[in-house]
Amino acid sequence: MILYHYPHCPFCQRVRLFLAFKGIAYKSVPLSYDDEETPKKLGFPKMLPIMDFGDGKIMNESLDILREIEQRQPFPIGFIGPVEGKLQWASMAAVNIPDYFSLLLPWYLYHYQSEFKKFPKGADYFKTSKERSKGRSFTQLKAQRVEIFNTAVLPHLEPIIDLVEDAYFIMGPTFSVADCVLAADLSGLRIVPDIALPVEIKHYIERVEQHCRLRLLE
Repeated sequence: MILYHYPHCPFCQRVRLFLAFKGIAYKSVPLSYDDEETPKKLGFPKMLPIMDFGDGKIMNESLDILREIEQRQPFPIGFIGPVEGKLQWASMAAVNIPDYFSLLLPWYLYHYQSEFKKFPKGADYFKTSKERSKGRSFTQLKAQRVEIFNTAVLPHLEPIIDLVEDAYFIMGPTFSVADCVLAADLSGLRIVPDIALPVEIKHYIERVEQHCRLRLLE
């Protein structure tokens, strides 16, 4: 099995957490952010993660990959009980927050130095493309980080805080694939300096990492 991924990418980190939870060995292939040829050769546009299961099946959507992993290796159980509804909620709870990625993007470039130093052209492409899509420079976004967090992000974290402060995991005491998704999507908040990240969020991410035996931050 081969996972093509960006180390900084929360959608890729979802899969990495679930593979770690399952104890599945795989080949990790980080790609440069400007690499369009490798995904094309695998039959997809430039969108990661891509998982090659080694038997002719190749997939590139994180939730589909998670479901396929569960089907192939059902133990330890990740899709337990009525988890699908929680999985859909978890997959949107953070990444659909307005300006969420405006807050995180400049700090991915700064924090994941092993990725972006290895691929300097990819780093340039990442910065240029994200600044264009956000209509603001990384310098501007860094300067606005506290305002963005307090006004655009923090209010939308309240439902998540209400959930994780009262339960160990999304499904209560039982770990599920939904926790891999939500924790991966929230993880980037930890690399943004000077924001008042609620301790409930921080502790929840750490619980999931410990359960999966994988740390997402470098």
